Amino acid sequence: MATWAQVGKAIEFKQKRCIEYARHGIAALSLDWFLHGELNAKGNDHSFGAHLDLAGANVLGIFYLEMRRGLDYLYNNPNVDRNRIGVTGLSGGGWQTIVLSSLDERVRAANPVAGFSSLRSKIEANGYSEVGDIEQLPA
Repeated sequence: MATWAQVGKAIEFKQKRCIEYARHGIAALSLDWFLHGELNAKGNDHSFGAHLDLAGANVLGIFYLEMRRGLDYLYNNPNVDRNRIGVTGLSGGGWQTIVLSSLDERVRAANPVAGFSSLRSKIEANGYSEVGDIEQLPA
């Protein structure tokens, strides 16, 4: 059985969420996360984003550019009603949904499934050993 990392956006639960959007006439943007699906390659682990932070470039820029390019694709597709574009995602995709729908007025519907908590709550819940994904805890 293939894992989420191997299958990416083709995994059943992502497909069902996007199908539900389509049933309501909404074109859904649900991008593959780094190290998942088509981006599942050595060196694409999103944890490497901390290296960019150390070099003075913020990893959030890469995530935001990926999300904006996906949204640009939907927005410029002649088969998509520009007034019916939605974003959805689970976990890190939920985080993507929150960020993109907050910053881009082209998004008309948002369905984040988890994906956000404060640094303080992560530390209190997990101790200092694990605070989660680097892109959700910007410098």
